[in-house]
Amino acid sequence: MMRRRIAVAIAAFSIATLVGVCTPPSRYGPRVAQRLIRLELFELAYLAGVRNRQGELGQPLPIEIIQEGGPLWLNPVIEETVSDDPAWAPGKGGSLLRFEVVSEASRYAVKTSLYRHGWSLQMPTPFRLHLAAWVGLLSAALGGVVAAAVGRMSFGCVTAGILAQVFVWLPAWPEPPGRPGWNAWGRGPLGMAVQQWAVRLSDQAVALAAGLVTLCAILIAFDHRRSPGRGGALIGAGLAMLLGTLAWLEGALRSGLIGFATSPEGTVACLSLFGGWVALIGRKGTFAR
Repeated sequence: MMRRRIAVAIAAFSIATLVGVCTPPSRYGPRVAQRLIRLELFELAYLAGVRNRQGELGQPLPIEIIQEGGPLWLNPVIEETVSDDPAWAPGKGGSLLRFEVVSEASRYAVKTSLYRHGWSLQMPTPFRLHLAAWVGLLSAALGGVVAAAVGRMSFGCVTAGILAQVFVWLPAWPEPPGRPGWNAWGRGPLGMAVQQWAVRLSDQAVALAAGLVTLCAILIAFDHRRSPGRGGALIGAGLAMLLGTLAWLEGALRSGLIGFATSPEGTVACLSLFGGWVALIGRKGTFAR
């Protein structure tokens, strides 16, 4: 029975990875770009004084949109995303909203800047589009294989997280900006979304979150005192699973997994990946450590 479950999991992982590798980036590239541009515009509007950190808007800023370089499919995505943002009023002159794009294969670096009344406002670093959904799928599949081989869920999560970060970092990028550093998560979809969510929190919400974290720490400490023989190992395995999952999620999102998942091929691949991990649940001990 266990061998059958492992065989089913490996077959599901293989299907998910093959679908991810064979799906052309043009199938999901616009959806990935739209999400990143939306996050970028929020930051730029804040720097330009059009909206505050809580998202409250002043008057929409009249702009003209300019794209320099990059693929043709990116231009309508930029125009549509900017038009949907109430902070901007495209097509009405005034300031220039400029997108400078350099690309290599399925990797794009986009530098955003705003030219207004003789001065230039630029984002400190470009945001990156890495259209490689196979990164999240393959790393999660290999993590599942490791979990099945050693019988520990924590090992699988850590493996998936490390591989996702390595796969994102390895490919060559156009110069400039060059290969991203290990701190590039701050300009990725997950990092930007978390930062923008955090700054919108009120003082009461921050205090509540701090209280919940403190309460969880106290509960963990009491549990460790009640079971000193197993508490440390359980806490260590739990933290490893959490950190590995977050590392995998960050790398997968930076590689366009969310945009890919909304396509028909992506839905099939993600369901196969999920089914492979579910098949491992039946293996005794795999999800216990």
